[in-house]
Amino acid sequence: MTTIVLSNGHLRTETIEAAIDVLIEILRDHPLNRLFEKYGNFVERDARNLRGEWLEGVENAVSFFGNFFDRSHVFDIVSNDAHHVERLCTAIAANRQRADYLRQPPPYDPAKLVVERKRISATQMEVVLIYDGQRIEPNGGSIRPERRGRHEERDAYYWHDWHGIARRELARRHVEAFDRGLKTREPPASS
Repeated sequence: MTTIVLSNGHLRTETIEAAIDVLIEILRDHPLNRLFEKYGNFVERDARNLRGEWLEGVENAVSFFGNFFDRSHVFDIVSNDAHHVERLCTAIAANRQRADYLRQPPPYDPAKLVVERKRISATQMEVVLIYDGQRIEPNGGSIRPERRGRHEERDAYYWHDWHGIARRELARRHVEAFDRGLKTREPPASS
């Protein structure tokens, strides 16, 4: 069985077991950063495809890769040791159920944004943003690009940061919905 600790934050440990113990302790105390969901959800079962040739001879390796939301501690561990794989998979799964993990907005996917331009008149337009089939209207209103000048209206449409608007609005909605859900689940205060 092989376990390779490529990175475990800035910490140096004497043994691989100690490195995994430290990581599991940090997983208990700090939420993972959801941005790393885009890179295999912290656990990649086919590490050979992910890591390339240097894993020659390490069969059935699992890669553990990520960082934390409120603490910088990048970890990158590859193992085919069933005991290490089980411990890390269990700790990561538990971390992903934490409220402070779930409150983070899921990763934004630019491919899911559709920008529809609607001309209101010869001099005015409105933009409709649709993300994954859901219409986005920041603060409940429509989106109208600022007109910068007679010849710049078209450029304002194409170059405006529509992804930034969508990302911020989706994050705001996610946090509000999560917080509302927490309030409905909280038991009433005792008198």
